[in-house]
Amino acid sequence: MDESAFGKDSPGRLVPTGDGVMAFLPHPLPDRLDLPARVARRLGAAYRRIGELVEGVRTLPAADLLIKPIQKREAVLSSRIEGTQTTLEEAFFDDATGAEPTEIDDDRLEVRNYERALQHGVQALRKGQPLSTYLLRSLHATLLTGGVRGEEKQPGHLRTEQVHLGNRAGGIERARFVPPPPVHLEPCLEEMQAYLETKDTSEDDPLVRVALTHYQFETIHPFYDGNGRVGRLLVALQLVHEGVMSAPWLFVSSALEARRDEYYDHLLLVSTKGTFIEWVEFFLDAVVEAAEDTVDRVHRLRELQSGFSERLKGLRTQLPTRLAQHLFSYPLVTAELASRLLGLEGEASVPMPTAQAQIKALQKAGILQEHSTIKRRSGPGRFAKVYRCGEILDALAVD
Repeated sequence: MDESAFGKDSPGRLVPTGDGVMAFLPHPLPDRLDLPARVARRLGAAYRRIGELVEGVRTLPAADLLIKPIQKREAVLSSRIEGTQTTLEEAFFDDATGAEPTEIDDDRLEVRNYERALQHGVQALRKGQPLSTYLLRSLHATLLTGGVRGEEKQPGHLRTEQVHLGNRAGGIERARFVPPPPVHLEPCLEEMQAYLETKDTSEDDPLVRVALTHYQFETIHPFYDGNGRVGRLLVALQLVHEGVMSAPWLFVSSALEARRDEYYDHLLLVSTKGTFIEWVEFFLDAVVEAAEDTVDRVHRLRELQSGFSERLKGLRTQLPTRLAQHLFSYPLVTAELASRLLGLEGEASVPMPTAQAQIKALQKAGILQEHSTIKRRSGPGRFAKVYRCGEILDALAVD
């Protein structure tokens, strides 16, 4: 780490690591940022786009059905930043076939764990739990359990050894950034916790607070592994915690992935030069880009909902229409899954022949197509056909 890069405006200090190099220890976050006019304009643009997103979601006939695919897309994108290769269709395929953890590779299991962690965080906030460092540890434990890479790195626990970022092959002496030593982690997180608890009294705008908290968490880097994913989960959950939206519809992973190098540069510059304003600008641009992208996808999904209903109009039963609505949460489906989904509104699953008949009706309407891959189910020689809704997958496509 270039120690000479840390100037007088750095929001922290350098401390020894015990390895002959210095690490960066951040000060508590500032109580208030004085935003120049250009940032205020960006803030206004971000809220306009968020307003469009919230309004678009509010007018959906079945918003709950659409939150699952948006969240799964985020799980794929956020995990991709960490190097996983799982596609969105593969993630939906595992849902459709009921694949067990032992049946899927590490990449797909990491995506599944990310989705579980996000849902865990959402449910915790809905139950009235505060957004806290305790909750972040719980999310970390969810991310790194179940046989995924990094499970040996103390899921849910703070690291007990020094780590460094960038140029790992060259050792800590050539690292791009060295986070705080383990002895400082608890105090740093306590300070971050105190900042989160000031949401009702802070003079800073909620979006500014989300940007600052994300920087602080990534700089502290409290875990051996998974800090990037927990940090992006923190953004989604803090938007709800701060009252920006009632549910996590906005995810910035796609925008950060598109500008990854610039993202890392901005985080480092805050530490070395105290460029909080420039970081907030960058973060707000990512929010605008992510909101615009999500608004477009929600609009396309809403049009598909309407279009499917029109294509199925006039049928003697409403079961095909009901199954078509469930496709927004499960765009890949088997007859067994269709049986369970159609039975959700009753007391039990519908008979398999009935479920298969609805799949055929959706095939006839051009909504479902038989998937080219088949998945072995329980029992020797038993296979289940998988059907896909290409139009929904295209609307969610991860570039």
